[in-house]
Amino acid sequence: MKYTIGLGIAALILMACGQGNEKKNEAAAGSSHTSNPATENYQPKITVVKYKELLEELRQQNDTLNVINFWATWCVPCVKELPYFMATVQEMKDKPVKLILVSLDARSSLDSAVIPFIQKKNFVATHYLLDDNGRMNEWIPKIAADWDGAIPATALYKNGQQLRFVQGQLSEKELKTFIQTHLTDK
Repeated sequence: MKYTIGLGIAALILMACGQGNEKKNEAAAGSSHTSNPATENYQPKITVVKYKELLEELRQQNDTLNVINFWATWCVPCVKELPYFMATVQEMKDKPVKLILVSLDARSSLDSAVIPFIQKKNFVATHYLLDDNGRMNEWIPKIAADWDGAIPATALYKNGQQLRFVQGQLSEKELKTFIQTHLTDK
């Protein structure tokens, strides 16, 4: 019994030491999240919407290419591709491109997970939390007839019309091509 408790305590100490070393190594190597005074106190505005409200945003009649990404904090491929969206839209800041991030996280996780995640990563975009997950079978086929609901998923809209829809993770190169191809479409 004493042997088992001793092993448990030793394992906890090793895990704690490992976490400290990871943080030290991250700091030494340069964290992927750099401090930017302009965004250090970034307070994202996240609008909680139902599908019909989101649809109004998608149907806007203007010459802006709206890049809509459906994602969630718990979705590993989503989290991996989001920095590509930030970098690509930043590169195209002089072009009529607008990034809209639509979180499919549960509304109950807005304050505990979604907002802290967006703040930590400094994901500056138009943010929505789609609080209509109970009716997914109704609105998913309205976004794209062949969408099975898996995320990440990205749609391009311009002048109220969907130009393209892609389900699955995009590489940075794929995303740039995806956007540039449709930037001049009417």
